[in-house]
Amino acid sequence: TGMLTVMDLDRQAAIVATRFKRWAMTHGPVRQLFFGADNVVAQLGKVVSFTEFVAVCRRTGLEASDEEFVEIYGICDPTESGVRPLDLLFLEPDPHIKEQEEQRLKILRMGQREQKQHLMADVFREEKARQVSAKHRLAPRPWQAIDFEHLPKIVCERQHDWQIAAERRAEEARMDFMQYLRKAYGNEVRAWRRALDPKATYRLTLKGLRKFFHAEVNLRVDQGALWKALDQDGVGHVGIEDLAPRHSHVLANFRQHGAEPA
Repeated sequence: TGMLTVMDLDRQAAIVATRFKRWAMTHGPVRQLFFGADNVVAQLGKVVSFTEFVAVCRRTGLEASDEEFVEIYGICDPTESGVRPLDLLFLEPDPHIKEQEEQRLKILRMGQREQKQHLMADVFREEKARQVSAKHRLAPRPWQAIDFEHLPKIVCERQHDWQIAAERRAEEARMDFMQYLRKAYGNEVRAWRRALDPKATYRLTLKGLRKFFHAEVNLRVDQGALWKALDQDGVGHVGIEDLAPRHSHVLANFRQHGAEPA
């Protein structure tokens, strides 16, 4: 068939493993025989030695020679560091319980990984805060810095810093733009009617803003940051209320008053 089985490799070991599996199926969750009824996560850190393993097996009816118990223990101890709760999870007869335990372990590992990443991020920040020479023995090594800088916590902090910086640039661009309009046109409303929206469309697009910048050769403001400050809703256009909310409110009241019948 093109496939090898344990029986093909070691007939005696396969027979012993089959007997052990049948014994496990008749004794409920084998893990509970050795570690109690707690879940795998609660049992972490517990280890069953070879002597303890054999004693429990014999007490519960598994008959085998010393050599066979060595074989069985080896099946349950793939890392040769003692049998742990996780090592016996493959013998769990209930697939739902097995899935639950594996999910618990997955969540635990995620938590441990996150805790480790937080610790690494703290170490990275402390090392950068030292501000030592790149040749100093305590300086972060370039090949280590690459790994540290891709830690989720460091990435999130960097993105947060970028966002704060972008918001600061947008606010500065808006203030510089307003100052220019007041200096060049007297106030924002006059600038809107004469230069920004001369055709009275009551809206200004990014294309229109760029056209305005092209005409105003003395205007030195970051257009991208300015547009982000003006078009905060991201609709693709702004009105006079976005540029000068206080003035637009007064203007709207004036228009409403003028429209009322005498």
